[in-house]
Amino acid sequence: MKLFPCVRGRLGSWSYFSTKMTADSLAESVQFASNIEQAKVLDRIVQRELSESRAKDDIARYLSLQEGRFFNSIVVAAWDGKPTFFEVNLADDERFRIVADRRFEQSFGVLRFDGSQRYYALDGQHRLRAIRALVHRETEYAVPAGFGAEEFPVIIVVPNEGERFETFLPRYRRLFSNLNRYAKAMDPATIVAMDEDDGIAIVTRRLVAEHEFFWWESGEASRIKVQKGKAISENENCLFTLFGLYEINGDLLWSAAREREKQITLKDWKRERPTDQEIDSLFAELRETWDAILNELPELRTDTTTNFRSKRGDDFERDGKVVVNHLLFRPIGQRLLAKCVRQMLDNNMAERDAKRTLRGLNGIEWRLYKAPWRHLLTRFDAESDAWVMRTEKEAQSVAQDILNFITGNDCLDEEALEGLREKWTGVLVNPDPGYVDSGWSTVLKLAHDFIRCRSA
Repeated sequence: MKLFPCVRGRLGSWSYFSTKMTADSLAESVQFASNIEQAKVLDRIVQRELSESRAKDDIARYLSLQEGRFFNSIVVAAWDGKPTFFEVNLADDERFRIVADRRFEQSFGVLRFDGSQRYYALDGQHRLRAIRALVHRETEYAVPAGFGAEEFPVIIVVPNEGERFETFLPRYRRLFSNLNRYAKAMDPATIVAMDEDDGIAIVTRRLVAEHEFFWWESGEASRIKVQKGKAISENENCLFTLFGLYEINGDLLWSAAREREKQITLKDWKRERPTDQEIDSLFAELRETWDAILNELPELRTDTTTNFRSKRGDDFERDGKVVVNHLLFRPIGQRLLAKCVRQMLDNNMAERDAKRTLRGLNGIEWRLYKAPWRHLLTRFDAESDAWVMRTEKEAQSVAQDILNFITGNDCLDEEALEGLREKWTGVLVNPDPGYVDSGWSTVLKLAHDFIRCRSA
């Protein structure tokens, strides 16, 4: 016999019971379709393929290391076991006479199974797999003390009285499908705004709150677009999206030295909240880096970013100001810059002066309709008569290599340099006649000028 204290409810055609189960009980009694006798029947539910790595690594790690661990309810379907609900009449206790109505009398109680029930994971199978991995010690992460007795919220759905399995199965399948189809993941911007463990999210919020450049506002304008996504249209007068700034800050802070020290990936590092002292240190480092970037690239301080996102193939005048298509006003270009800056800082650790380290960036050709970015990061779209950004990863990778060569991050011998030219040439889209030779000459000149500027 199995008893569950619970609240009973009804939604649509489903009777459900909101209760709790210990980690040990979940690990031992709730099954996956592939683990039970009727797997071939239940496989028709078409459950998502269980990702062992996600369960044993990501979620198990969270359960093991996060003191404030918490899950939303795991939804479990119960078959057999003759489920019986026994109401607890609150009105029998004088203290609760005030709530003596049918809604309360029929809601609280105990759900009893006779012991023959079978539980099937309906929603939350990755969470369940992580719990089982910890309980059974199938993961590298340590089991927290008392974890087996910790209580997880569970919603149990049961068949209607007298319902046959053949009828229950399609309803079960449909419920599984609906739970996954209509569940909406939290958008990235909201995660950045709310996450209290991710050090990059924390210092990004602090940057927006404390650094004068990022909290700047003028009327309804702001340098930060807080809506979801990373894209910025040419008509939006902002410089970054919140999530885009978060990614840039991750690039700027994940140094080679930090990676060696932590011996983990950036993704894993962002899951563990740093100490307050570490957060202060990260913020100071980030602030210094941004101050150096803004000192070297003062055009970023403009209050009319729309004048830097043209789709034309040349400069033109609008309202008395020159309008250009500038790489650093595009999210793709901002990530390229951040990764380049990080490598410059890594290569010049002895300098200890970010402003001196980044000297020369202002002399680089950043206009997208000029070499080396023309035909590489933008292409001409005849239908719209406009130059549009390219999003192919290969093109962005080559652009990063070009930028690292120009800034001296990568010192290339003749053979490697020729290889870079071939890669660059190979990904260009419909280059103008003579562009390959003239464009590559521009790359070599930019690299030469960069060295000369830093030597001055």
